[in-house]
Amino acid sequence: PLISLGAGDFGGVLSLSYFIHNAIINIVKNAKHPEHVSRNVAIAYGMVAVSYCLPGLGGYLAFQHLTIDQNALTMFASSDPLAVVARLALLLQLTSVYPLLNYIIRVQFFGMLWRSNYPSFIHVFVLNAAILLFALSFAIFYPHVGTVLRFTGAFSGFVICLLFPVLVHVLASARHRKMAFCAVKVDPKAAEEKVLLNAEKSSLS
Repeated sequence: PLISLGAGDFGGVLSLSYFIHNAIINIVKNAKHPEHVSRNVAIAYGMVAVSYCLPGLGGYLAFQHLTIDQNALTMFASSDPLAVVARLALLLQLTSVYPLLNYIIRVQFFGMLWRSNYPSFIHVFVLNAAILLFALSFAIFYPHVGTVLRFTGAFSGFVICLLFPVLVHVLASARHRKMAFCAVKVDPKAAEEKVLLNAEKSSLS
């Protein structure tokens, strides 16, 4: 069927793909040539789209009549040469992506609380240990990657796409003493004149 009740499960994963939006500033702020940032970001998004679409399309065509496990690598034997290559590629990806994500979390977390990217060695060590233990706990006790990505993406997408913009607007408006329950400004005198004019039209008709 074209529409399935389980299609909403992919909404969380899709929201998680937008989680990188809030990390772009931290990645490109130290660019050697800031004038090329827009071009580089566009190229990066294109390459990421291709790298996701091609494996996804290939997996769908190859396993469209089978039930794919959340961790697709568990479907292959450990002695399969291609599976070994895929596991090594995944290990290479983790060793390169994890430090970058850890840096982004550290910069945003400490920048929000302490206004510093590196408060002290103890702060950084505790944060790194907490992130590592948190991820390791899921890998050991709940190794369902798809479910974790689904709920993590749904929560992150809700917070970043829906909650934070509203909170930022409310805080900025309150700071400038422009916050109001209704964004439409009503002039009492103009409203009174309009009411009287409508009353006169009603009496003439």
